Amino acid sequence: CTPYQSGDVKIHRKMNLLEEFEELNYTNETYIGHGLLRHSISVTFLYCFVYALVFIAGVIGNTCVIMIVFRCPQMKTATNFFIANLALADLLVIILCLPFNLIAHLFNDWMVGWFICKTVPFLQGTSVSASINTLVAISVERCLAICYPMKYHITSQVCKYINLLIWLIALLVPLPWIFTFTLLHFENSGIQTCSEKWPTPEMETAYFVVANLLICYLLPLFIISLCYILIWIRVSERRMPGETRDVTIEQMIHRSKIKVIKMLVIVVMSFALSWLPLYTMYSMIKFNSLSSQADNFIRGAVPVAIWLGTSNSCINPILYGFLHNKFREGFKQMLISKSCCGPLQIRGDLLRHGTLPSTSHCTISPSVIKHRNRSSTITFQCARNLDPASANHDSIRSKTGSVSSDEFALNVAENGVLIKMNKRNNFTTLYKTALMKKRDDFTEV
Repeated sequence: CTPYQSGDVKIHRKMNLLEEFEELNYTNETYIGHGLLRHSISVTFLYCFVYALVFIAGVIGNTCVIMIVFRCPQMKTATNFFIANLALADLLVIILCLPFNLIAHLFNDWMVGWFICKTVPFLQGTSVSASINTLVAISVERCLAICYPMKYHITSQVCKYINLLIWLIALLVPLPWIFTFTLLHFENSGIQTCSEKWPTPEMETAYFVVANLLICYLLPLFIISLCYILIWIRVSERRMPGETRDVTIEQMIHRSKIKVIKMLVIVVMSFALSWLPLYTMYSMIKFNSLSSQADNFIRGAVPVAIWLGTSNSCINPILYGFLHNKFREGFKQMLISKSCCGPLQIRGDLLRHGTLPSTSHCTISPSVIKHRNRSSTITFQCARNLDPASANHDSIRSKTGSVSSDEFALNVAENGVLIKMNKRNNFTTLYKTALMKKRDDFTEV
């Protein structure tokens, strides 16, 4: 969603565009030293190497996340559909942004034609916007699940509609680039560049501020930060119920809080720091705040800033996917699978490996609840079928803990399992509607 200008840094408000182009980029020294290359051979090789690393890692990581979600029946949940949508957007960011921006910043001449100049910036903006919007959707979904576990509920169908809305917004945000990006020809040098050409500089600045800086960075950063601050507050307020406290469980709670806080900080800082340099540089360019001494620095720093921003699409599959046991298990099964497209069955104890099937439910029997001060010792069992009428009560695992039913519900929700409690006669049924919890945190209330 950033202005991926495939030409040079434009400071045309200070000077005529042709004069700027010739002065900054096409001096005799540039031609004698490097021909059509903007940088030295060593710098060019370094750019190619680091861009290739992110490209390979991003393509492999995001492709694996998509395949795991759609090849594993257990992974087809609402939350995982958001993660798969994020992986798809990030995959497009990697494929569309890295190669074309590398070409644009290594060579003085635009070498891939008018059609690419018209379409690629628009597709780049669409993919980056979709990636950022999905990050916002994931943060809001997690916040609602943890702060309002008894009220919040989302189905896979609703998740699909939200993903569709995300892509619709992503298509609209960079739409003006289809009309503003064009090839600029320079007869004296025989060079052409792909750049934005707006009717007035004021229109260009206004679009950058609203569509790029605000919608694609500042507002998402604010929403993501706010959601994770609310999650942090909710997790920090979690306490052991009752007057009698178990030291071991208190230690488990403390470790759980530390892990949650670390993850929240990593997620927010990863997004903020990845895109900050690029938006800072383009803000300086658009607001005409560059000094003449900064021109050459910006020319060399913009490719690095683009690489850093795009690398966020390489980090996302790790933060939102492979840090969870279920995705790691799915990756292992995919490596040993003889079929490239067939379904994958994640084996082993489902609870032990990190999640329950999306069609599971848990039952709590009051006959095993023993009141002790304000606490209750609750034994619960999880079965594979969501519908109590047809549940075969195929027990996966039983666990006893000194918790109240409210604390148990909060604990399950905080670990990413969205639940709703319904009292039916002498049973309390916990309906699990989505999942993304870690094994070690399941019983930490």
